[in-house]
Amino acid sequence: MTMHMVLGPPRTGTSLVAGMLHESGIIMGQNLNPPKEGVNPRGFYEDMNFVNVHEALLKRINCNWANPPTYQGMTTAVAQGAQLEIRFLVMMKLEIYGRLGIEHWGFKDQRACLLLPLYTSILRGLGCRFIVMHRNPLATARSFLRVWPDLFNSLASALYLIAKYELGIAEFLGGQSEQAIHISFEQFFEDSEAVTEGLEQALGLELTREHLDPTLRHF
Repeated sequence: MTMHMVLGPPRTGTSLVAGMLHESGIIMGQNLNPPKEGVNPRGFYEDMNFVNVHEALLKRINCNWANPPTYQGMTTAVAQGAQLEIRFLVMMKLEIYGRLGIEHWGFKDQRACLLLPLYTSILRGLGCRFIVMHRNPLATARSFLRVWPDLFNSLASALYLIAKYELGIAEFLGGQSEQAIHISFEQFFEDSEAVTEGLEQALGLELTREHLDPTLRHF
């Protein structure tokens, strides 16, 4: 059984890739976060089990997706047994999917990018694949301001948060022996077929093209 983690800051195309994987037979969850018009009209493809656990862990240390935990916050989370909760969730998914005969599964939730230190020891030996989305930070920040005007009042505040996500992902992957698959948001829309073929070769799986829709590009 192979696990797939889709990583990347919000508004970088993670939902697009997660949707493509899910529709190609890589189960991204059995209870998915529903679509939201104006944000992700085709759906987030987020497993609500992971979303709920991540939200609870962040809330416990007075954080959320737009307010990342500090080093002290992560230390507190570890002291409170957060790693055990993450381990239980991953093991539960392995047991459920194993009983169902599912060979490929995974999840996508941006909140996980802020909690990656909790996953380091848990994923060791699971053969997890990491699919990382990248987008021009300025374009991503402008998308933040359009979608969440009440949370971000300047490009600087949005860029700061994006940098926190990127740094957390980079630090996490630096300690992983598995090779991550990196995808450019811009290239995906400029030459989606070439990017999809490259992803297929890296995963060793055939992917559907039905989820690709240029009109859904996140501006």
